[in-house]
Amino acid sequence: MKSKRTAIVTYGNGVLTALRARSTLAKLDSAVDINSIDIIDVPLISRVSSGLRKALEEDYGNVVFADICKGGGGSGGPLSGLVTELKKSTKARCFGQGGDWTCVNAAPTYNPLGDLSTFLNERDIIDSIRKLN
Repeated sequence: MKSKRTAIVTYGNGVLTALRARSTLAKLDSAVDINSIDIIDVPLISRVSSGLRKALEEDYGNVVFADICKGGGGSGGPLSGLVTELKKSTKARCFGQGGDWTCVNAAPTYNPLGDLSTFLNERDIIDSIRKLN
């Protein structure tokens, strides 16, 4: 799998999930360079910070917005608002200049007793990266 430089934008425990996904992907596919996948922690999700805007203007061919909140029901989670704002106001390559982007959320399911299968997981992020490459 020939990979483009990829950013995973996430926050909270999504950072740990993204780190595990990057490591697992590199173990599953020897063609994946772990150094070509960066994790960007976004502690401010109420608006786009200048740091995130600047980071995404780097040469990322792919960006995965990995939201720990559940998708569906008309809500894409907190990162969906950032994606919309970024798409309107940044020159990030992933928004049409030779790159691509996607969003991945936790499953939109009821979560009785904290069943881990309903949270954003490594497989969700890995599948999203593979679809972009």
